[in-house]
Amino acid sequence: KHIDRIMTQEMGFKQTTHEPCLYFKIDAKTGERIIMLRQVDDFLIAAPSVETCDKIRTEIQGHMKNKLNDLDTVRLYNGVDIDQTRRYVKLSCESYIEKIVQHHGWQDEYSANIPIPMRGDSKYLRDIQEAIGPDDDRDRNNLETQMGFSYRQGIGELIYAMSTCRVDIAAATIQLSQYSANPAKIHYEAVKRVFVYLNATKDYGLYYWRETPRMDLPDKPDPVTVTDLTRLQEFVDKHDATTVHGATDATWAADRNHRRSVSGSAIQLAGAVVYYRCQIQPTIALSSSESEFAAMADTGKAAIYIRTILNEIGILQKQPTEIQADNTGAIALANAQQPTRRTRHIDIKQMVILQWTAEDIIKYDPSRTDINPADSITKPLGSTKFYEQNDVLMGRRRPQYSNPTINHTSVSTYKIFNTQECLDSASVGGCEGYPV
Repeated sequence: KHIDRIMTQEMGFKQTTHEPCLYFKIDAKTGERIIMLRQVDDFLIAAPSVETCDKIRTEIQGHMKNKLNDLDTVRLYNGVDIDQTRRYVKLSCESYIEKIVQHHGWQDEYSANIPIPMRGDSKYLRDIQEAIGPDDDRDRNNLETQMGFSYRQGIGELIYAMSTCRVDIAAATIQLSQYSANPAKIHYEAVKRVFVYLNATKDYGLYYWRETPRMDLPDKPDPVTVTDLTRLQEFVDKHDATTVHGATDATWAADRNHRRSVSGSAIQLAGAVVYYRCQIQPTIALSSSESEFAAMADTGKAAIYIRTILNEIGILQKQPTEIQADNTGAIALANAQQPTRRTRHIDIKQMVILQWTAEDIIKYDPSRTDINPADSITKPLGSTKFYEQNDVLMGRRRPQYSNPTINHTSVSTYKIFNTQECLDSASVGGCEGYPV
């Protein structure tokens, strides 16, 4: 409360509606937009120049008794590695992955040349879904001892990596998290495989591309895509760095145990995802169109959440947010502007997308399934499709708006400070991803 009072009452910052730890203001003298993120005792400041960041730090220090530690240009924030380069900003959790893999002693485990986190063939997925763990506690403990790690702990560690910046393990992690209460040997082996994949790809991350290069920052190589660039050109790439857009998909009744569908949502900005979610739907859908419609509603809510934050901090979204969907029946229902006889059973909360489309807040665009990047969030895929879609979701494909030949230096500078008021920083988890 003390820090919040300093930020809002003393320094003139405003809190965003949906993220109270995210502050913003427009400098009255210079007109600069200043954004500040607070996580317990850690501050992250974004401003057009280092001088502005230092000015804000000095102003905060003037209201506090404890000395602020100036950690300079941010490289690590709450477990997320941040690499600021001339053309892009990369977020990864390489340090965290190294830590958890070494804890389990799997740093030298063999991995394929082009690894994937989980096999996607139907026979293997059927075996995963139908496997049942030991009945009594003694056998469960013996299996855990045999496998050499706690299943619940392993799932928790994967969820943290997934929720920070590893969208590529979302489908595998959510699939395997369902068996935490009574895992079988095949489940343990599948969890270990995800760890081995993370170790082999620990340098993977999310790439957010600048509209113009930042010439005072290091010039590092562009990320290498596994997929041929000609193929990646088929995926949608028409938005600028400040326009949010998304994709949605659903896998209908794929789980043999409960027959509930899986929704996948991806919201992208500046080349990579800024929000993603893999969720088992709470009710059983009676058709693929119904499951897709529910997924479209979830993705629409996520898009409005991101739009609200961007509009508040001054990055205005003037056009409807375009969301790719690959089910023509669900898209037709969304654009029908009214329920039909066949959709009376669909929950009212999902019918709200009719209002969003009518008011030009959300626009659902038809897309081919093979170029819908949200497909990889709903289910494990083979290596070709997996890397095609994650090259797009993770920003390894350079957006068309990013032109490395332009010589211009006016973009944001990020600095990090620590108040030393609290020794421990809070961590986040869950099944959604919110990159910093």
